[in-house]
Amino acid sequence: MSARLHVVFDGRCGFCTRAVGWVRRLDRHGRVELHAWQQPDVPERFGLTPQECDASVWAVPQAGESTVIAAQRPRGGGASGSACDGPQPGAAPPDAPESGSGDLGSGIGGLGSGRGGPQATRRQAVSGARAVAAILDTALGTRCFGAFHGLPLVGRTQEAVYRWVATHRGRFPGVTPWCEEHPGQCAGDA
Repeated sequence: MSARLHVVFDGRCGFCTRAVGWVRRLDRHGRVELHAWQQPDVPERFGLTPQECDASVWAVPQAGESTVIAAQRPRGGGASGSACDGPQPGAAPPDAPESGSGDLGSGIGGLGSGRGGPQATRRQAVSGARAVAAILDTALGTRCFGAFHGLPLVGRTQEAVYRWVATHRGRFPGVTPWCEEHPGQCAGDA
């Protein structure tokens, strides 16, 4: 199954590595692929700069996928139900593989096989709290987090909190950073 969303995170940050570990546990269907931005060519592959990657987590949809954030969808129930409706019983999952789709791999930092790479444009990628909402929605197969982010004042508040956490991320408890666990796979490592 091909990942629907690529997450670019700080592989030298223990708090960030812990957070993507949670995402990996939540993502039971392989919808999310995780990449430490310090790996060779990762920023370029997703159309980002190292400065952008260092400042924030990024969520980049797979080529051919719709825009990442659910907050851009119409709010409210309507005929299709609430924004938090999950998959309907007996319905095929929204991420069911298409025939002939290649597996990109789903481990942390896996660069995939090169088949069907993301080739995303800047307008498709999102960062900060918006990216976190997209990551959680994709991993869990829901639209709740993006819908909540889209509520008046909620998104701005979430972005302010995200900015503060990102600025102080070195002070939060974490695990061994990804780049330390995978010596030689990050730029600048011996």
